[in-house]
Amino acid sequence: MRKGHLLPSVCVFLFIVSAVPAVSQDFKNYSLGLSETILSNNLLWGFNRYIHQTDYGMITMDSVQKNVTGPWVWDQDEFIVNHLGHPYQGAVYYSSGRSSGNSFWSSASLTLLGSLSWELLMETETPSKNDLIITTFGGVTFGEMLFRISESLRYGAEGDEKSPGFFRRLGANIISPFSGINDYFVPGKKARTVHIGGYQSVGVGRSYFIVRLKQSPEESFSSDGVDLIYHLNLIYGEPVTGHNTDPFDFFTISTEINLSYGNESFLSFFTEGLIYDRAFFSDGNFKQSLGLYLNYDFVNNRIINLSANGAGIGWISESSIGSSWSYNSSIYINYIFMGASSIIYLKYNDLYLTAPEYERRNYSLNTGYNVKTSFSLSWKESLFFDAYYALYNLFIIDSSVPEDGSKGSEFIGIIGASCRKKISDDFFVGIKGQIFHKESFFENQKDAHEIVPVYSMYYGFEF
Repeated sequence: MRKGHLLPSVCVFLFIVSAVPAVSQDFKNYSLGLSETILSNNLLWGFNRYIHQTDYGMITMDSVQKNVTGPWVWDQDEFIVNHLGHPYQGAVYYSSGRSSGNSFWSSASLTLLGSLSWELLMETETPSKNDLIITTFGGVTFGEMLFRISESLRYGAEGDEKSPGFFRRLGANIISPFSGINDYFVPGKKARTVHIGGYQSVGVGRSYFIVRLKQSPEESFSSDGVDLIYHLNLIYGEPVTGHNTDPFDFFTISTEINLSYGNESFLSFFTEGLIYDRAFFSDGNFKQSLGLYLNYDFVNNRIINLSANGAGIGWISESSIGSSWSYNSSIYINYIFMGASSIIYLKYNDLYLTAPEYERRNYSLNTGYNVKTSFSLSWKESLFFDAYYALYNLFIIDSSVPEDGSKGSEFIGIIGASCRKKISDDFFVGIKGQIFHKESFFENQKDAHEIVPVYSMYYGFEF
């Protein structure tokens, strides 16, 4: 078999295997999800071809034949396109399957099929290995979370909402596009909704950005900004029951939008979605569980890019200490099968010097691992102390190095702590500090050190 045929052949095999659960389901539901996956690809292609009139939308039989028979590449698209746009595209595929009444695994097979058919049939560009991976796995992770949140918006936390208002329906349909449509095609399907908890806040703060290129002669640059920060921490389901029967019966999302005058805007989110868990050595005052998780993490601003899509194990514990104190802690260890991180000297060149006229990535593609740990201590459920650290050890994929890039490795850490005090049943005030730090070790370029501290005060409410 020619090397160019290997990846699509493997994908077709995985699709066939992952679609097996559909055999035991209503074939009509799977056919509906498949039809909507094809429809979504054609709508996006139609926009590219007839409205945006892009070169890559001008597909022909020759371009299809070239893509099907030729080799796959690591593409050069912008970070926001590849690592936010493609996972959402995958989530749309996934939404078509889940809202049609299909299972998690059958919907995952539709996500793979949608991504594979897009790469081979719907663009003139050479099929991209990183796009296929991130659209499929990012789409499944995003898609199941967004589908379940959409169901909760539409049907209420207990599934008892009979006539959701306009804005609830609008929000539900935006985050899971086919859910509203499929209410008409698959009437009477049972909504899966559980308790959603967490909090959201708005704050003001200060951020700094410092970069040092280490090798002699040392070079550095820095900037600072005033920030307006929105934060959402969402917990879906119960984490330590040990009886979560379906994938994503429990998941967490922590997202932040930081509008910084001076350092540009930040968008970040960190997720963990449970696939399977079991409780062990638990009693009335102490509960813990061990499980398998999927995760997708993302950080983006003018200088910093980080993406990590992976899977691994997670341990969660909860306990009370006397009558006033309680704590919970967690640790996740994940293998990153597709990551990305900004290459600072290429970023600097593109922003402050002369960006190339041709398409060239200014971020690396990686594999590696990450460890995320958190600890929260509360007093009488009114005063909370939180601390967390996330570590990403990334190894640049040699064959993916962009022009003027370099092989190497990157070590990224995000550490933070906060304190919040309730001032009523739901409302609270608090302070928070967070530091993003990164060490880059390149074979053909100067090593680099980056650090971004952010400090803020905030006001918010629980839900």
